[in-house]
Amino acid sequence: MTGGTFEMYGGSIANNTATNYGGAVYMTGGTFEMSGGSIANNTATNYGGAVYMTGGTFEMSGGSITNNTAEFGFGGALCVDGDNNNKVTITLSDTAKISNNTATNGGGVFMKGTSSTFTMEGGTIFNNTAYNESSGTSLGTGHGGGVHIDEGTFTMFSGTISGNTANSGGAVMLEEAGTFTMEGGTISNNTATNHGGAVYMTGGIFTMSGGTIANNTATSGFGGALSVDGSNNAVDITLSGTAKISNNTATNGGGVFMKGTSSTFTMEGGTIFNNTAYNESSGTSLGTGHGGGVHIDEGTFTMFSGTISGNTAKENGGGVYVHSDGKFEMSGGTITGNTADTNGNGVYVGSIFNIEKNGEVDSVYLPNGKNITVTGTLDDATTVTGIIPAVPQEGLLVVDLAKVSEGYLSQFKLDESVKNFALKYVPNEQKQGLVLVPTHTVTFNADGGTPVPDTQTVNRGDTVTRPIEPAKDGHTFAGWHKDSACTQAWDFNDGITGSMTLYAKWTPKEPGPEPPSGGSSGDGNMDNAYRVLFNDGATTLYVVTDLSAGDKLTKPEDPVKDGYTFAGWHKDSACTQAWDFNDGITGSMTLYAKWTPQETVTPTATATVTPTVTATQTAEPTGEASPAPTVQPDNNGNNGDTTNGETTATSGISLPYLIGGIAILLLAILLLLILLLRHTVTFLIPTGGELEEYRIKVWHGRYINTEDLPDLIRTAAWYRDPARQERWDFDQDRVKKSIELYLG
Repeated sequence: MTGGTFEMYGGSIANNTATNYGGAVYMTGGTFEMSGGSIANNTATNYGGAVYMTGGTFEMSGGSITNNTAEFGFGGALCVDGDNNNKVTITLSDTAKISNNTATNGGGVFMKGTSSTFTMEGGTIFNNTAYNESSGTSLGTGHGGGVHIDEGTFTMFSGTISGNTANSGGAVMLEEAGTFTMEGGTISNNTATNHGGAVYMTGGIFTMSGGTIANNTATSGFGGALSVDGSNNAVDITLSGTAKISNNTATNGGGVFMKGTSSTFTMEGGTIFNNTAYNESSGTSLGTGHGGGVHIDEGTFTMFSGTISGNTAKENGGGVYVHSDGKFEMSGGTITGNTADTNGNGVYVGSIFNIEKNGEVDSVYLPNGKNITVTGTLDDATTVTGIIPAVPQEGLLVVDLAKVSEGYLSQFKLDESVKNFALKYVPNEQKQGLVLVPTHTVTFNADGGTPVPDTQTVNRGDTVTRPIEPAKDGHTFAGWHKDSACTQAWDFNDGITGSMTLYAKWTPKEPGPEPPSGGSSGDGNMDNAYRVLFNDGATTLYVVTDLSAGDKLTKPEDPVKDGYTFAGWHKDSACTQAWDFNDGITGSMTLYAKWTPQETVTPTATATVTPTVTATQTAEPTGEASPAPTVQPDNNGNNGDTTNGETTATSGISLPYLIGGIAILLLAILLLLILLLRHTVTFLIPTGGELEEYRIKVWHGRYINTEDLPDLIRTAAWYRDPARQERWDFDQDRVKKSIELYLG
């Protein structure tokens, strides 16, 4: 065809042969529309086993092109040669099928010409083959099992490229002047004997914003999904949007492999997951099994967004492997949940790993002499954890902060496998960063005191955190010491130089008054130590300690309480269960004093006392009957005020009554002040699963007077909170409100 339109709705074009080009159809112009029919079993010695085009338009929405061969050339089904500025346009859509075709390059479709375009809006390209042939062409052979783009633009919106085979580029081959844009569709289950199970690039631009590249294999080579060899040409790759690269396999770079100092791979979104780099005795200089998700041999990989997860490397770099000449720049995205059988589950840093802005990495391996460099401000959400230096040593620079002014210590964490080291910020201008510092263990020997402080892990040169002071019955805490003999006190302002144990020093207290004789008798089980509290309901709390199960109590002297008769000791606070001192105890408990009120005698009055009151004299009590009040005449000669012949006393309040009223008011104010300025301190004592309470009154702003307290309370450790974090200091803390204190 040189012009016009050829429409094919059905029928077949089969078993034809061309010595050079176009075994079935040859086009230099015009339009070929194929919506049905079959083009099969045709052969061209050189190019275009079925269709060869140097110009014009080919639109295929149905039918099939199958089992055609370009014996020593390109394009088993379709070859486009758009040289000499001829524009060639190809569109594949709907149910169109290109299958089982063969050529040395482009088993399905081969395209050349800078103005040529191939748009795939549907259809399938499957089971085509690009095979090795010593044809001596400058392109080499065996590239692009499904599609080979030497020049021009290939855009994929939909459709499927699957089951194709080539030496390199099982599905698609892209050379220096080619552009491949993938916005949708699927490239799956293709195979390359060497590199690029799905896509192989020696130049050009590949942009993937959607679609899926999955389950492809580079059997003995690199890049299960995508392999880039930019040794001679610049290569540019961009991954974004909803693009997915998954479940691909290669010896290096299960997902993506990149080579070439001018090559760039930019990840602005998308996911690279569940790809595998496996071991293969291929004899390559790179070795094998590196970079389950991405392998950067040369060039720069920049990650702004997206996810690299679930990938596996049988050697190093489960997520990303950065080889000696590669560079990884991270400004966002997530690298988590990857696995490497040897080193670097997340990232293996064989060269340069720079990070700024944000990002999340859960594992980094640093070979000797390598580090992470922070090149700009980091967001608070940025975390790099699981860092493993190959050879940990004091002063080793792990994170280089030379270009920023903040520490970021909380955002970088060593892996748990790195023992006896921690990261420490060093603000030195020549080596500002996070360096390795040895860590030491500090344990505390409380010598019977409680609580025993937790063991601390402290960086060499840092200070030990002063723990809560322990308490011990009958002793006063006298500080922590470096030696077991407690002759060398520890200064908590000193930095440590090695692991150590600090010992509690105790000084015996002078014995206070003995509690009521309430000791024990018998041969009880000394595996347990119990105590019994005698609560008499007054202000004294008796306690007997160091008791054992089965011991019998010695009955103390009966307590005394004004107006009451003591009625024995009881096991319950309601005093319904009397305690038998012949019984042995079974555990700690409280015994309660029972009181019965004594009978009272009411005195009989023998006289009536009545005050005598006049308008001008003080009322005085007498023991006799009082006469009527005396009324003094006023200035007008009237005996008081007279109304209708009735006489009343002069109005007014006498001075004694006024003074009495004021006294009562002052007394009321005093009582109110006493209520406001005296606080209740309640000591809560756990006994047998219950809390016993012991209360005292303390003036506002005063210390608790320990001399008035029972031994049990005076010698114990008390805390302001139930968690026992804030200890009450009898020598320092003043009572400013009613409080509850908890036994330590």
